Amino acid sequence: MKGTWDPDTNPDEKQDINPTRALSATKWFRASLQVIDRVSERESLGVRDLKRATLRSLARALFAAADINPDSLTSSEETIHELLCMLNDETGSSEHLKLLWMKLEVVKKRKGDDKELLDAFGTLIDVMELTESEVTNVLVGMNSLGDERSALKITVSRFLLTRCLEVSNKDAVCRTLLTLLFYCKKNLDDDITYRNIETALNEVTEHSGFTLDKTSSLACQTMIVGFGDLFFSSRKWTKAAAFYMLAAHQAFIVTEKTSFPRVMMKAALSLINGGELDQASHIARQCPIQDARTHYLHLMVAVKQGREEDAITAVSNMVNASGLERSQLGLVMQLARDESMRALVQSVLEALLYVFRERGEPPGDVSVLLLYRCIIRLLADRLEEPGAETEDILAALFEHLSSLQGYLAETLPKITPVSITSDLQGLWRTVYNVGVYGCLAWEDDVISEVFRHAILLMDACEKTNLGGRDSHIIAYRASASFIVVSGKVFLARGTPDSEKREALHRNVLQDIAALKAHLREARQQMATGDQEERVAKMLQTCLVYEVEQLSCLKQWTPIIQLIKETALIPAPTMDGLQMIADILWRDTDCPSDGESLVQRADPWLTTPVLYEALEAILRTSLECSRLPEAKFCRWLRALCDILLKGGKSSDRTKALQYFKQAADVLQSWRDRLDFDEVYPIDERQWLLSMAYNTGIDDFRLSITDEGSEWLSLASIFCNFVPNGQVQRAKVNRIHSDLTARFKSRR
Repeated sequence: MKGTWDPDTNPDEKQDINPTRALSATKWFRASLQVIDRVSERESLGVRDLKRATLRSLARALFAAADINPDSLTSSEETIHELLCMLNDETGSSEHLKLLWMKLEVVKKRKGDDKELLDAFGTLIDVMELTESEVTNVLVGMNSLGDERSALKITVSRFLLTRCLEVSNKDAVCRTLLTLLFYCKKNLDDDITYRNIETALNEVTEHSGFTLDKTSSLACQTMIVGFGDLFFSSRKWTKAAAFYMLAAHQAFIVTEKTSFPRVMMKAALSLINGGELDQASHIARQCPIQDARTHYLHLMVAVKQGREEDAITAVSNMVNASGLERSQLGLVMQLARDESMRALVQSVLEALLYVFRERGEPPGDVSVLLLYRCIIRLLADRLEEPGAETEDILAALFEHLSSLQGYLAETLPKITPVSITSDLQGLWRTVYNVGVYGCLAWEDDVISEVFRHAILLMDACEKTNLGGRDSHIIAYRASASFIVVSGKVFLARGTPDSEKREALHRNVLQDIAALKAHLREARQQMATGDQEERVAKMLQTCLVYEVEQLSCLKQWTPIIQLIKETALIPAPTMDGLQMIADILWRDTDCPSDGESLVQRADPWLTTPVLYEALEAILRTSLECSRLPEAKFCRWLRALCDILLKGGKSSDRTKALQYFKQAADVLQSWRDRLDFDEVYPIDERQWLLSMAYNTGIDDFRLSITDEGSEWLSLASIFCNFVPNGQVQRAKVNRIHSDLTARFKSRR
């Protein structure tokens, strides 16, 4: 056997075994035993010890030879049994323990069943003194078994734990208990696993005079809570609660104050999720009353049971307790929304906000801002409910928004701004969406007020944004500012009192100045496309509003510049200029300053401001091919009337160009089905008569070249009037006669 197997090496350490030599050695050991059996104790002293030594060597040789002769394991086990019988008086001795370890290794190698392995481990543990090294060897021996033997490992661990408790080996108890929990993790779904852990902890508790130390208790609790977390994440609420409560077992009494409340709250929460509300309430009542989380549990139970008064009481207690967290407030909000109890949660959140403000929370406390956000979001949701009491909800909304603005004015200078950026982002978006929702249903002043608050929240959000200007906020603020100004314009239009109306007009002019700056900034931030077109339309409408206010205030001088600004905006339509012209057209007080035109009987025909508007329309439409179809003929006629009645050569030349544009328009529209609607017959007749008469006048004044152009246009216009061929022949004949007459004079 020399060099084949070292008997002093730990059985669990792998050794290089030569099974062939070991099998050969068994023959010699058996022969030795035959010789020894023939010698009596009286004949030779020490023969008993020699036999024991030979049997031990034979058992080792048989074990080593098992690789080539599996049957030798049975013989090895029988040999060990014979040796153990010889050592009845030496139980627990070093030799006895070594034999028991050998027996365990033999059973493991021949893959004995769980009962055989349990007997081997049990016999070994029974006779051990359970020193640190011996406990380590047992734990290592268990670990060498495969995962399929997890139930056996748990049973052996429990047996070892019992023995460690009997000898009051605190360190061994802790190590064994942790090992037991580790093996239990493999079969958490089995009910017996829970019972094994509970039984083990009961043993620890029942053993008088023994207490786990704090470190070991926390380690064991951490593992058990981890088991509960696994069940919680898989929504197995009852099992999760059971393991959480197991972490509050009296075996861990040393950590009662620090860890018991936490695990009991987890257990109560699991039971609430599982619908076991009475049991959850019972556990919650055992949690510390000064902890906000305890009252949060009571709140959840009350809400799920429909007890509104108890829920409000729980919230009040929760706010006045310690440890109130931001996440708890969010969960309260979510819970109430899930249960469709919006009226309740509104009163709850308002009470929370009141208490927070009255308690003098530090400025910028995120919980306060979150409460504002929750309340405003809730009110926004309630506005969309069928049959909602809109007036009351809006009154509450404006009250909280005003309070929020005051809070932000106090808070922003005193905090790190980035800490509230996300809440402010949510707030302004919520308020903005409320305004959008109300655009079709609410009064103009209400809509304007909602968007005004949205703008203030956007401004506050930008102050907290460390990354610079936000392009989204710039765009939305421009839209909100436009809606606010629009609401004020509509309000001014409907105000009967002249003094109040005038004050509103002046106020709107101030707002428009700021609005134009926002819109121009928004245009610079946007890429070309639908957004840019939308901003251009708003800017165009903004200029129309400005003209309207100036017209109402009889301030005519700035309007000409506004007309030029409107013409320069690259909008797809001429709506802005048309609206300006409509405003001036209807205003009979629009005066003539005598600078551009001679005073006439019709005031609107002699007004330079109106003239500028009409000319801007036609000039821009000529340059950009954006004809105002519905009113083109009307604006053209009005402008040309002004130009032709002015009598200046330059004005007549301008009028000629506009008549040429009219000819081009008629030519392009003549095949349209709605031709008579977009360019009525009386307007075409007017074009013909004015071109003809102006041409005749020019020939009378010897302006032959220009007169010839007018008569040529008159000939073209004959194509678009009834009996046009006859009239064209007449015009052409007169044109020819006049041309020939003036040539003969030359």
